[in-house]
Amino acid sequence: MNNTKMRLEFVADARAAGKFVQPVQRSDISASKLCERSPFLTTKQAAHYLCLSSQTLEKMRVYANGPRFRKHGRYVRYHIDDLNNWSEMRGHFSTSDEGVKN
Repeated sequence: MNNTKMRLEFVADARAAGKFVQPVQRSDISASKLCERSPFLTTKQAAHYLCLSSQTLEKMRVYANGPRFRKHGRYVRYHIDDLNNWSEMRGHFSTSDEGVKN
């Protein structure tokens, strides 16, 4: 039995018993939990993972100064490894550093 069918049966049983069931929203799933299922994140999920706004990531795509992204059909997706690599490349040891120092 698939998860959706199990969820619908659970919701139906709970409602029949007079209990309120909070619907599960896809946006309620954290980026780290979602990564366990798929390494690809939406712009909103990637922005949350990087502690940025989704608008910032969208602007970074336009100016080509953000993390690598992929187009799956018409959808933009970020691979979790690309986000980690981009973040790692932006590491600094002081405010006067121009890049990563090892």
